Amino acid sequence: MTNTTDTTDAMDAVGTTRTTGTTGTTGTDIVYAYAVLRRTSEAAEAVAGLRGVAGERIRLLGSADPSSELAAAVGPVPAADFDEQPLKAHLEDLRWLESTARAHHAVVAALAGLGATVLPLRLATVYLDEDRVRQTLDDRRDDFLPLLDRLTGHVELGVKVYAAPDAASPDPRPGPDPAAAPAADLNPGRAYLAGRRRMRRTAEDAWQAA
Repeated sequence: MTNTTDTTDAMDAVGTTRTTGTTGTTGTDIVYAYAVLRRTSEAAEAVAGLRGVAGERIRLLGSADPSSELAAAVGPVPAADFDEQPLKAHLEDLRWLESTARAHHAVVAALAGLGATVLPLRLATVYLDEDRVRQTLDDRRDDFLPLLDRLTGHVELGVKVYAAPDAASPDPRPGPDPAAAPAADLNPGRAYLAGRRRMRRTAEDAWQAA
């Protein structure tokens, strides 16, 4: 049985911080974290052969507490791309953002597909060094372990519902969205995210109309 996570709940519990202690990094590599999971032999096998957002090998990094069962799936990435300032610039590049998001998701999906129960971390969660990752695992233990217990043995299913257009029904969104900023006022990354939000709202409207 494939063990995955309810992304929304897990992300809220894991936190939203994208960068941790990376400002002014002078080294060549920093640590990119993909997910939190239990440190088991099965999990170690699951990460073997996986490649990350920079083509790096993924491995398990255990907690600073040797008795803890928590680990993070991590990989070294170049500070020249993922330190705070270059990362901000990259996030404005739609192609880079899409490619990185796909690679990030592929790692998380591969871990789940191989049977690991995972708590996915947000895109571009990076740390200055491995010690900071270990410390986070210790500091957030009371958040991570209950979520892993809750999700173990469960399967995440993606379901799509399609509603046939009804000509007799009024357009659920007849006018422009007043909250939507003009595309010309947005940088490429924000325009992409705004478009995704509009698509989601349209889908929600169709659901309500159905």
